[in-house]
Amino acid sequence: RNPELLDHMRADKPLQLVGGGRYLIHPIYAKDFALTMLDCLDKPAAIHQIFCIGGPDVIENREYFECIGRIIGHPAVVEEIAENGYLESHADAYVNLCHRSYDLSKLKNAGVRVPCMPMEIGLRAHIDWLDAQKGRRTIYLAGGCYWGAEKYLSNIPGVLETEVGFANGDTHNPTYKQVRYENTNHAETVRVVYDPEVLPLDKLLRLFWRIIDPVSVDQQGEDIGHQYRTGVYHTLAGDEKIIREELDKLQKQSETQRTRAGLEAAR
Repeated sequence: RNPELLDHMRADKPLQLVGGGRYLIHPIYAKDFALTMLDCLDKPAAIHQIFCIGGPDVIENREYFECIGRIIGHPAVVEEIAENGYLESHADAYVNLCHRSYDLSKLKNAGVRVPCMPMEIGLRAHIDWLDAQKGRRTIYLAGGCYWGAEKYLSNIPGVLETEVGFANGDTHNPTYKQVRYENTNHAETVRVVYDPEVLPLDKLLRLFWRIIDPVSVDQQGEDIGHQYRTGVYHTLAGDEKIIREELDKLQKQSETQRTRAGLEAAR
């Protein structure tokens, strides 16, 4: 809710949390909340009812900021404020220093959609949107081993932050072992935060194509497996048109190269 929070954390400044952030919270992604509200309109059992609502994760307040820190690549630094001393000078804050978690069974029993967006996924989407308002953009690029890709991408002028991880799979927050051996359907991916004034998305994609074979299926060099597939994953709707245009150019270029290879082989 604080628009300056990301700048504060990216500057590695400490967060002062009453009680060290031990209180439970039940965060919900705004889009998830809206979808549940809209679903109530079609459920007769939901009419004239009051529901408590929260997302699928109940966590300590501290964990919320730690998750943000992981996403932006700046670990949260927490300074604990003693509760007793704080309440003596902020008596009106007493009502806010409590655990907040909700029973969603009434919602479920009414046949209403229960919020299901994992907190970390929702936070990533929200952070990407906030960054976009400040001229920062985020894109997720997959193609082979993420360590090599990240090294290359992090050295491109205009790239502000990079982070490796797994994207577009069937489970939340998988381990490397799960991705490799348990068929979670994830791709090794690099999260790239960039300045579009310095590095437009189309140029970033063309630079990325240089270090991979973008039309190779489930393989980059000696890295073989579905987790090494090529992918471009966006969170901003406006990016889709640019990505599709660049993929179309790439496809035409690939077809031309295959035709030339065929002609040469026939000679």
